[in-house]
Amino acid sequence: MSVLLEDGPVHEPEHVVGFYDGDDDLVGAVAAFLAEGLHRDGASIVVATADHRVALERALTGMGFATDSLVSDGRYRSFDAGETLAVFMRDDRPDPQAFGAALGPLIVDAARGGGPVRIFGEMVALLWEEGNVAAAIDLESLWNGLADEHPFTLYCAYPTAILQDGDLAAAKQVCDRHSGVVSLSGDLGTRTTFAVSDGQDGFARGFVPTPTVLHAVRTFVADVLRAWGADELVDDALVVANELATNAWLHARSPFRLSITRTSAVLEIAVRDASAAWPEQRPRDPNRVGGRGIALIDSIARRWGTRDEPDGKTVWVELVAT
Repeated sequence: MSVLLEDGPVHEPEHVVGFYDGDDDLVGAVAAFLAEGLHRDGASIVVATADHRVALERALTGMGFATDSLVSDGRYRSFDAGETLAVFMRDDRPDPQAFGAALGPLIVDAARGGGPVRIFGEMVALLWEEGNVAAAIDLESLWNGLADEHPFTLYCAYPTAILQDGDLAAAKQVCDRHSGVVSLSGDLGTRTTFAVSDGQDGFARGFVPTPTVLHAVRTFVADVLRAWGADELVDDALVVANELATNAWLHARSPFRLSITRTSAVLEIAVRDASAAWPEQRPRDPNRVGGRGIALIDSIARRWGTRDEPDGKTVWVELVAT
């Protein structure tokens, strides 16, 4: 069994972050991550909410693991995320010494068998949900510092909902503190991800910067337009969405929000990311590979532009609704 990121398997040690839409996506991915380490005679530590702890044990049992025996052998330990946070939080920020004292011995003990140590941590997501984003980012950094002392592989997880209305610059800081970023939202090409009504005039969705994001973006845009009965706009809209998403993924290296809105005359596609750098239309160069995205958009758009945002920028493109 192999746990995969979009660009390859998880190696030891790593610090991976997954963004998920539903609990089933989360539990399935994390259970596979923990199981792979257990199959290699490793140990697993779970620091999660009560519901997710129960669901993970049930999933591991369904995969053939005797969790009671693993607990007795010290190879599976499960802790409540909120209670664990309370041990090292001081004045709403994680205290580095208290954090190391609380988690370090657990990792040392888990490593005694000589196998890999894999950890699933949900404390950062709880802090973000409480609105304490700065503490969540601090905690991600503390995990990285702890990994310098005690080798382990950590899987963090956040709901994709934090990308809908949250601070994209902060979300980018979270991604930057991980060695791998993965979307756990499943195959967007084979399932409906939203409810569409003909009277609705706009949709928005958050995306994470992974190699498969362009497929997810194209599926989202095509599904919206076809649900609206605007099939004649699909080809141009996919070109625009693909170029804007590529800029956010490759150049901004940022989570981003893509929105689609319509009026009787205009369709607007906009991408907001955490980079303050505006796109530039470069002179045409037949010898250059790439770099033609903005020129391509300019050739098909009614008009387009960029505006500054508190956490980055938004690039918007208008197409004529025929």
